[in-house]
Amino acid sequence: MTLRLMDGVKVPLTTTQMRSLEIIDGWDFSSERRKTQKDMITIGQDPTEGFLDRGIFALRKYHAIAVLDPLNGHAISDVLDPFWHSQILHTEPYVRFCNEVLGQYMHHYPLDHLDVPEVGRVGRLYEYTIEIHQRIFGGNDEEFYPSSVVQDRVICYHGGNAQSAGETIFAVRPELALA
Repeated sequence: MTLRLMDGVKVPLTTTQMRSLEIIDGWDFSSERRKTQKDMITIGQDPTEGFLDRGIFALRKYHAIAVLDPLNGHAISDVLDPFWHSQILHTEPYVRFCNEVLGQYMHHYPLDHLDVPEVGRVGRLYEYTIEIHQRIFGGNDEEFYPSSVVQDRVICYHGGNAQSAGETIFAVRPELALA
């Protein structure tokens, strides 16, 4: 059974947002799936097919959140991080994906855990991401989006997609903006 983003969205969508979610749903993430699996095996982990499927679906949801809440950035946990990394390493398809889905490139910002104020800010950004995730999808996969996460498990984030601002359903949160 193939999971579709549109089946789980709990908020009203514009035609443009629906089209973006359909692109995300239809995108071929098989290269990212294989890369993530290979990388996990390299470090001694043996991910199940179910775990990989759920990880790709969680990545699709992360992109959907960027579409539906473009004025704000969002953070991810260390469990989802390898899936996004496997996507951004395929640079040409990633740029094409971003342009088709968001209308612009979605930058990836790794978190420097030695920068204590930034760790706190990105921790709050992660909490906001969980809040928005629950509002959009009515819940979350605790393995990929744990609702309670310690600071060292928050890894990366993106800073919002201002060009998509006309299609937002959530207000900008200035306290979460990039420093």
